[in-house]
Amino acid sequence: MELELEPDLERYPRAEKVLSLHDVLAGKYASYRRKIEEHWRSFNQEQRKQCLKDGMVGGRVLQHSSDESLGQLWMIMPEWNLQDLTKPGSDSLLELLEFRALKTVYDQFREGINSSLGDLAYIKHMMANNGLRTRGDFPRQYGFFLNEDHYGVYITLMPGQSGPPDAFADRIVDIATADLVLLRQSYILQALVIIIDDILAHEEGFPGRPAAMSPKDIRLPHMVDITSIQRDAADGYLWMLRTEPSILAHAVNDAFFSRPELVPGDKGSNPLALVPDRHKSMSSAFFDVIFNAIRTVAVWRYLEHLIEYLEAQASPENKACHAVILREIANVAHLKYSHDKASLKRHVQAGIGINCFKRLPDSQDVSGNPRVVMKGDPAKIARGNKQLQLLLRLCQDETTLSKATECLKSLSELHDKHQHVLNKLAVGVFNALMKLHSVTEFIQQITAVMSLPSVSRNSGQQFIVATQEAETKLNQLKNGFNLADYGFTIDLFEPGMTDEAFGALEHYIVDNTGTKPDDWYQNIIDKCFTSIQLECEQRLDKANSAKTAQGKYIPFPAEPCDTKAKVRVEPRREKLKTRAWDQHITETGPPTTEPVTTEEEQALPPQTFKVSAATAEVFSKLFDKTKARSSISWTSFEAAFAELKFTVVPKFGSVFTFYPPGTMAVNKSLTVHRPHKSHIEGYHIPMFAGRLKRLYGWGEETFVAA
Repeated sequence: MELELEPDLERYPRAEKVLSLHDVLAGKYASYRRKIEEHWRSFNQEQRKQCLKDGMVGGRVLQHSSDESLGQLWMIMPEWNLQDLTKPGSDSLLELLEFRALKTVYDQFREGINSSLGDLAYIKHMMANNGLRTRGDFPRQYGFFLNEDHYGVYITLMPGQSGPPDAFADRIVDIATADLVLLRQSYILQALVIIIDDILAHEEGFPGRPAAMSPKDIRLPHMVDITSIQRDAADGYLWMLRTEPSILAHAVNDAFFSRPELVPGDKGSNPLALVPDRHKSMSSAFFDVIFNAIRTVAVWRYLEHLIEYLEAQASPENKACHAVILREIANVAHLKYSHDKASLKRHVQAGIGINCFKRLPDSQDVSGNPRVVMKGDPAKIARGNKQLQLLLRLCQDETTLSKATECLKSLSELHDKHQHVLNKLAVGVFNALMKLHSVTEFIQQITAVMSLPSVSRNSGQQFIVATQEAETKLNQLKNGFNLADYGFTIDLFEPGMTDEAFGALEHYIVDNTGTKPDDWYQNIIDKCFTSIQLECEQRLDKANSAKTAQGKYIPFPAEPCDTKAKVRVEPRREKLKTRAWDQHITETGPPTTEPVTTEEEQALPPQTFKVSAATAEVFSKLFDKTKARSSISWTSFEAAFAELKFTVVPKFGSVFTFYPPGTMAVNKSLTVHRPHKSHIEGYHIPMFAGRLKRLYGWGEETFVAA
């Protein structure tokens, strides 16, 4: 008997985690099986116990299979106990690892190790005989475990619909049972993934399991690195806009279809939605995309300079200038928060929340864009839609950073419980939400390190005012820019068209202002940073004078700002200005080189890897432009990196960091957002490929199927 299922059934959220964990476990086991067995068999009982404890929260592990001291854990995964797994000479853990890594999760669902109860039968036994229960009552909801393709999907039967066919009773279960089965599988698989890293920590050259760094562990040098990573990611995106037509086309279309003119007016009419000149509107969208990308690079670059400068002035003798630098960092970081918040509002008001906003006629914001306001309180206008209500809260002007953090946490919890709710978000809203998530996390980290002051509206406003003035001027220039004037159609997919479009934009800006596009914000950075240095010098001079008058003079260098910061900041800026992506923005000719980071990395010979056919296929889809680029599941992407001995660590929301092994020529981690609906496809494929090429130098020839 065949049971037909709709192809778009949502997978139960915990099932996604189980499948992902199994892919990671299988990849690690295939790569390290021999080493795992060697080390585990060489450990004494105390070493084995320590490995188990290191991988559990608080080091709490069952003493034996009937240990009830940790609540219901003994009913979920009784095999994970110190007595059975750490006996000298016992291979119980290795047998469990082999079974869970080599058998599919569907096989594990049906049958256990050594023909014992499978996960479903085991959970049913515990529910019937030991009172194992999950919270809540979910009538008429079922979990489907039909096969590998339909594993852990769920469905709610409507009144009048019959239950699942009896022939599938062993594969279709009530949602409470399904939840416990997936909980058991996720607990065991996660414990095995972690213990592999702890076992291999004894292997020379293996990176081990990076510990999640709590805010209290982060120090100023870490923030320099974190900010540099953000700036480099912004650099990379700008470069990819310049070199990948599909990425540019997606960005331009996204800007075009989220423009505020599409929001209905206060009387419900939408006269501006009928665009009389599509070429002109697409040209404006192209203009916005490029200058927003340049602005993002500039903000992160300025923050990088400021944090480096603070690090160089960290000595207590320079305390007089700390307040100046911290004030500037606080203001600029919150400026970035306001940019990302505005981006989220732009996408929400033109999409999921279009009926919750109205465009005010003949009214503009400070940058000259049509002014759009919310129609009322989010709790009322969202009409019971929890996701929409939280998104609207994030869009409100009065939503402070602390309130935004609470909203983002609530959204993450909602999405963890209901993956299908997240999947309903449009890609533009999802991407904007992830950016807001990222910048709030950054501000939380930097606040924990530096004790940032509150945002000042009276002092330290030079950079903010200068960027607002630049945006106002750019909006005026945008009104006169039309790619059609330079002989272009709106199709930016044509070979060579992106280069020429960038050239047209540069000529237009230079002709009207005498300044190249990238120099708009670089000039602001130079002016503001010089002003900060001057204010620091003045404060230090004043402090020195006061100490001299008190007879407690402490000598300072004649030029306080000619320090490590100046050595690090100024040359770095010059170096950045010669990078290939900068040339792309400021030169009309086609790019001749790809962006690089350091001379040392340029000198490194390209690495090649012999990998499994599945991993080779993943990277082929990423790098081989001669093939039609199809979809890559996130689980396949993670498994490919696991085979390369990378360690995958979830950060927050949908952000993951991939840590390379010590054998990698470039020892840099990769931090990425898991794409919408957990599939890398469309414009995301060249985006990911570009990141990997820039970071590790990987390409089509890097991976060879063994």
